[in-house]
Amino acid sequence: IKNDSSDIEISYHFMPIFGNTEHRIGEGWKDKGGYAAFSQHTHKVCAAYPYLELHKDIWQGNQPKTSAISHLMIKAVQCLVDEGVVNNEVDSSLQHRTQFEEFVWQVRLAFFRDAKDIGNMQVLMGIARAMQLPLAEIQRVLDDGTALAAVCRDIELRDGFRVEGSPT
Repeated sequence: IKNDSSDIEISYHFMPIFGNTEHRIGEGWKDKGGYAAFSQHTHKVCAAYPYLELHKDIWQGNQPKTSAISHLMIKAVQCLVDEGVVNNEVDSSLQHRTQFEEFVWQVRLAFFRDAKDIGNMQVLMGIARAMQLPLAEIQRVLDDGTALAAVCRDIELRDGFRVEGSPT
């Protein structure tokens, strides 16, 4: 048996578990203390992962209205990887991540560490701009429906495999 990390291929899929945060948290957690209680819950869950930096006010300020916009943007970058527009090589300057993986990481940091509203396309475009990703190409796959179709496919896969949460 060959045990080599190059034999492992990761297939990334994204699903909007928090498609409507006002419903999921605002209404769903209303009797438990709303966003403040969900913030405390998030802190408790993340305590098991000491390498994560979590903003003290997570979910209490700059609450995204949806996670779907961030997933749409992530899928746009992933589509460009599939098209060969965005480099898919592991980069040692990105802590051995690909540009796509780094973009996903930067989006997570923006929300969890920096408490930015990642439901805002301008925030996400700012991350892409800072990473020098091809904004015109990203806009193209957003505009022509390619990225949205990819998100919809991930939702179909979620439903088909009966995935209930994230990460999975």
